[in-house]
Amino acid sequence: MQQRKALLDSPAYDSFLKRWKLSVYFSLRFQEIASPLEASVSSQDPLQVPPEQQTNNTLQLQLQPSLALWHALQRCTADEVYLQPLADKFARLVLQLLARYAVWLAEGLSARRASGSTGPPQDPPSAVSQGSSTRGGRASPEQCALARADLDCLSAWIQDKFWPELQKRLDPLSPQAVQSIHDSFEEARGQLIAQAAPLKDEIVDVLVDKCLTVLRQVRGISATYRMTARPVPTRPSHYASGVLQPLRAFLDTPAGKCLQPRAQEELAEGVVASVSQQYAAMVSELLDMLHKTEQSLARVRRNKPADAAAATEGSELTNIQKISLQLFLDTQEYGAQIKKFGLQPSAVEHYQALWRTVAPEDQQNELSSI
Repeated sequence: MQQRKALLDSPAYDSFLKRWKLSVYFSLRFQEIASPLEASVSSQDPLQVPPEQQTNNTLQLQLQPSLALWHALQRCTADEVYLQPLADKFARLVLQLLARYAVWLAEGLSARRASGSTGPPQDPPSAVSQGSSTRGGRASPEQCALARADLDCLSAWIQDKFWPELQKRLDPLSPQAVQSIHDSFEEARGQLIAQAAPLKDEIVDVLVDKCLTVLRQVRGISATYRMTARPVPTRPSHYASGVLQPLRAFLDTPAGKCLQPRAQEELAEGVVASVSQQYAAMVSELLDMLHKTEQSLARVRRNKPADAAAATEGSELTNIQKISLQLFLDTQEYGAQIKKFGLQPSAVEHYQALWRTVAPEDQQNELSSI
């Protein structure tokens, strides 16, 4: 009996009992930590963080799944939660949390693309759609921007603050085990960061469509000069200053202002590149059409009396010159609008092509002066 009592009172037996209960402890902690994130990404409620939850939101996260992930990761390394004998299990839980959030973003983007041709946007309860790809409508670019802003904040925090804290917790493990966990952690973080570009692209696509609605007015320049006796143009068309207005309006929204400066720059670069490409294509098509029309008229003039042909040729040539000059003035104004976003027109490949298409021969090399 004394030996039995000594065994029951020994530290070794106490340690054995604690280890025997570790699986139950971790199971309870797993549910406590993971359930709020799962509930958040599956919720039918609006997912923007309400004001009453912003008090302890030091990262200023905008979406509830982002806030739930942040809280869950913090709980994994909290003194009152973390147990050294469960280091590998808590490390695996961290990887699962990061993967779940990345999957939520990826599925939302897939759902958005799948619903792109089904009709006008609805009001989904997610940043990029509802939590799965089988329900919800298209998200707005503002919602995509909030998701991108959260992703950038979380990525920086995970690298700069969370991993060093987790690494300290892993110190008692072997160097090989720590390295293996670190490699898996970096892979999971990489999968998270990989969602940043698709989110940006979704916003760019929407804004480019809005910009093109304005840009299509360039096609009316030819008819304007052919149907009216307009003088030689001295100023850009009214549409030129508004081509990139949808981009400016978006960046001035609360969601646009949530984006970090680099994300705003990436957004501007994407929109300007796509719009410039379409602009160059439209202008090239317009000028090709004018030259073909001129060639057709030249054949007609050869069958007219000399005086009538000369008058017609002079008038037509003047119109073409006016149209070309108008396109050049518009291109200059468009370049000035590009500069307002902190970009250099001369560094935009498709703007270079646009300039070469419309600039007079004596101004072909003056692009850098814009």
